[in-house]
Formats: sequence, structure tokens, C-alpha cells
Amino acid sequence: MLSLSILGAGVTDDCMARPRSRELPRPLEATRQDVELLVHWNRELLGNLGVRVSEPIDSAGPPSAGFDRFRIASTSLTPRVSGTSAVGLASGEIRVVGGYRLSIGTRLIELKDFVLRLHDAAQSQLDVISSNGEILFRADRAMVESSNGKSIQISAMDLRLSRRLAEEIGRPSATDWQVAAARIWNAHTSVRTEPRIECPASDRWPGRPVPEHPGETYQVDVLMAGLWAQLTGCSDCTGPGGSGRIKVTPTTALRNNVNLGTLVSTVLADSNGTSAVRFAADIPWRAKFSANCPPYHNDQHPMLVWNLYRLDADGGLRQVARSGAKHAHVAANALCVENPGSNHVLGRGCQDVYGPGDNDAPDTLGPRSEVIPSRGIWARCGSIYDPECSGEPQKFRGYDAYTYRAVVPEREFAAHRGGRHVLEAWYVVRDDVNPYNTMMHKDIVAVWQPEQHLWTIDDRAAPVIGPVIDSWVDPRAPHQDEANSEISTPSGRLKAAVRVVREEDGRYRYDYAIMNVDFAAVKTSGKEPDLRMIASHGIETFEVETSRGAKIDAMSFVGVGDAYEPWLSTSTSSSARWRAPSGDSLTWGTLYRFRLVSTASPTKRHGRISSDRSGRSVSYVFDTIGP
Repeated sequence: MLSLSILGAGVTDDCMARPRSRELPRPLEATRQDVELLVHWNRELLGNLGVRVSEPIDSAGPPSAGFDRFRIASTSLTPRVSGTSAVGLASGEIRVVGGYRLSIGTRLIELKDFVLRLHDAAQSQLDVISSNGEILFRADRAMVESSNGKSIQISAMDLRLSRRLAEEIGRPSATDWQVAAARIWNAHTSVRTEPRIECPASDRWPGRPVPEHPGETYQVDVLMAGLWAQLTGCSDCTGPGGSGRIKVTPTTALRNNVNLGTLVSTVLADSNGTSAVRFAADIPWRAKFSANCPPYHNDQHPMLVWNLYRLDADGGLRQVARSGAKHAHVAANALCVENPGSNHVLGRGCQDVYGPGDNDAPDTLGPRSEVIPSRGIWARCGSIYDPECSGEPQKFRGYDAYTYRAVVPEREFAAHRGGRHVLEAWYVVRDDVNPYNTMMHKDIVAVWQPEQHLWTIDDRAAPVIGPVIDSWVDPRAPHQDEANSEISTPSGRLKAAVRVVREEDGRYRYDYAIMNVDFAAVKTSGKEPDLRMIASHGIETFEVETSRGAKIDAMSFVGVGDAYEPWLSTSTSSSARWRAPSGDSLTWGTLYRFRLVSTASPTKRHGRISSDRSGRSVSYVFDTIGP
């Protein structure tokens, strides 16, 4: 990424740093020619708030992938370090050349030649201060990293509305809303091109033997540690019953397993927060196109996905939105038990937090279909970032503000009385032995503020480790007439859950939720790092056996959101079956609901799924409940 030279030896972080042969880099002075600040405004969201941002004034050059570029006049930022790894900011400020004019009604605010001054070193927060001393924004969640052990860069920051500015625009509830993303980059590096990095070494890569513990190896188990939500877009929104589109983006915190021989809790606040892996591996965490490094000899990095669900008043579960796959690019390594000495490795017990500015950025997302989810592999060749398989992202054409995001119509939050909305997010991490503790979900409530003409999201509910489907039906303690089975296949995992409800007319309603966790039937060519995805699809048939003569009165299907083609449903004397229409399948990270109504009471049955519409290919049988 981009370089901001280290100005001092740095303040040493308290967490234990693993010994490294390299010394801490010597002080270097950043000059105006070396460093640039890049800013990407969420202009639509600001417009909804009544703020207009001008075109850049005195920019350093044309925008790159949606980011405006500005020269740095001077900087005195000093990093916090652990070993040779930057873990935050200790002190100092950045003075920027150029900027913007903000329009609030008839008032103009100059944000030109502004300053970013450290406000809270513990949180790596900076105040964004205008030339006349007004604090207009706050920059936080700064992802600080070292570059080849010689300099630092800030690869992501969220710019948030200050309370003063939120009150001035008459929308105090928007205080701390993320409204822009910012980075500090080397002036000679394209925003689309990641830096070439040295390959960090580790004796704890996944699969490596553990010294003095015969038969034990280091294993991957990353856990989700926090989840928050923000509205990051509202296109043509007018309130309940309106026809606008709402974009929901998470802030996510994850933590690597803390264990080194003894099982202790990694995430204290959750009963699922203890890993069963005794020896935590170091996790490679490299930005796309940065370097082909061990242990996989590619630019290996995790990917984040998120979904939005609705739990209806009648107890039915359905998915209403899904994101693309967001490519992670740097490990901040906060709160480490052992810091690995590199921001391209997530060390034992280390935590990362990615905010909405980075998770909603114009150059970090892509389609899920480029990923082999059960293996945590991104097929770079032929991807949107490298369509010609050149090993460089020069042909990347970008995407608009709603592509690859979780988007729902605003009427979704008003038209379903008695329903609940649940946000779910998780990281796809290569060789992770337990994908379920890398997932987290929480209830969110979208509220229309008529006096401010604004939607807000209340996300104060406590998050829960695990997928939503496991809260809908607890696999460890299902209620009567419920079941939740895992289906493990060579191509990935799925979950199949069912709830049975006795209707007032005496009939039984069977609600089946099939979640494709990380199953993908793929066809590829080449090998890493030049792997190409030829085809990828998911599940195309679902069938549940029934007792002979059981009468099926109704069958239905619900896909994601409102725009889907129903699966064809048929029943025989011994089964009920759904088949995907041509071109559709239940792809990974997605949940479909299947419903049938019968006069027959529930009993233990078998279900069957297949990745072939004909049902004649390999199929997988699981335990469930049926009529």
C-alpha cells in the first residue's frame, strides 16, 4: 500500500513480541513528495444528511478508484510498535495541502489545508480539524502497518461526523456516522496496486509440527469477537412504505485463537468463544497482488461476507440480503498475546477491527463466485481485479456504490410487523477448522426518524457467535419437532434445519431452512497463484421423505429478497421435492426456505440434497423431520 515514514523509534506496545532478527527501523522523514492522503466520500449518505462536498481543491492528481488525492505538507505521527510491527499511533499530526468546501444550506465550511491530529492513542483516533480550528470529523479504526520494516502506512481509516457537525446539520443522531474512508499512501503507488512486501517468516504456519509435542500441529481457528451495523447508503429513501434502497454495512472484529497447549477463552463474552484447537497457528494476511509468500505461495488473505435475515412473526426464517466478498488486506494485530512482528500475519491472540469505510470501499469487494469457500482460496485469474491474468490489477474497472453490498428496499423494515431483522457476518479463512465460530450475528432495528427525515439503525443487541440458523434451531438442544443437521461433504458444509408448527386448522406446517455454509461445486484451471475459476455452483435439489400416503396440501419456496425465481415443487406418495430453475442454485453463504403443509404429524425422516438439478449426481442424506 502506501508509505508514511516512521519519524521516531516509536512507542513500544505492551503485548509480547516474538523475537525477530530485524531491528526496529531507524527514523525517516516523510516529505510532501513521498506521501499522499486519499479520501473517498460517501456523497450520497452525506447528501441525505444535508451536506454537500465540493470537488477536491488543490488535489495531488486525478482520483484513483474513487479516492481523491492530496499532498501531505508535513507529518509528526509516531507509531506504536511491537517488535518490527506497527500496532497503532502514539502521537503527532498530519498537515494536508488542499481539501474541500462543505455546503450546509447556505453556509459554506472550508475544509482546506486541514490537520489530522491524534486524539486518542489507545484507539488510534485522529481529529480532522479545519484551518480555523473546528473539529468536523474524527478518523478512527486506523489500520496502521509497517512496510518492509522501514516505514508505516495507514491502509484504512473511517471518517466520522463529529457531534458539533451533526448538531449543526440538525441530525444529532448521526453523530459518529462513518461518511468517508481515508488512507495514507505512497505518492508513487496506485490506489489499485498493493505494495510488494517482504515475505514474513513463521515457525507456526498451519500444519507445522509443534516442538516438544509429538503428533501436534499448529491449526487455524479464527473467532469473531464483535459485530456492529451502520446504514451506509439510502437511495431515494422517503420513509416507511417508500421505494428507496438501504445499504447495511458491518463493522467486524475478529481474534485469532489464544491457545498454546491449554484451552482458554479467546472471546470472553460468548459461550462459543473458546477454541478446541490446542496450538494456534499464525494466519497469513496479505493484500491482493502484494506478494506470493509462504505458506501457500500466493497473496493469501481472508474474505468477509455478510447477510441480512428476517425472522417473521409466524416463526419462519428468510434471508433478505447478501453482500459480495470483501478482501482483507492487513492485520492490525491489536491486543496480541504474541505479536508476530508483521502486519501481514495475524498472530496468536491478535485482534483486527474493520470498519464500514473499509468494508464498503470501492476497491476491496468482489463476487463470491470467485472464491472456493471451503478452502479459503480466491481465484485471482479472470477475477474482476485481474481479468487478463497478468498478476496486476491494471484492468480493474471498479463497481458502483451498491454492487456487492447488502441492499434491501426500505419498505422491508416497515412492512413486516412482529418480525425481527438479524445481521450475520463471517470471515472465510483458509484451513480454518471451525467456520461456525468465525461467524457472528445480532438483531438490528431500522428506525425512521421523521423529524430528521432519516433512517437509523439500532444495533445495541448483544452479538452471538455462530450462524443465524443455529439460533433459529439450536443444534445442541432442539425443541420438540425441531432439528438442525450439519451436512459435511468433500466440497464444503451445509446446514439443514426444520421447525414444525401445528396450525389452528389441525394441519402441520414444516419450515425447512437450508443454509449453504461453504459448499461449492467448482471447476478451475491452472494453479495458485494463477488459479482461474471456470464454473461454480451450489445445491440444485432438495427433497424430504414422507410417509406413504401423507397428504401434502401446499408447498412453497422463498429465496433471497424479493427478486428470485421460485424452485419447482413436486410431491409423490413418498417424498416432497424442490428443484432449482435453470441458472439458479443455492450458492455458498446463502439460505433458502422451503415450506410444506400436511395433515400428517411430524416424525423422524431423511432429507436429501444434490448439486445436480436432475438429482442423479452425488447426493447427500441427512436427518430431519417430515410428515
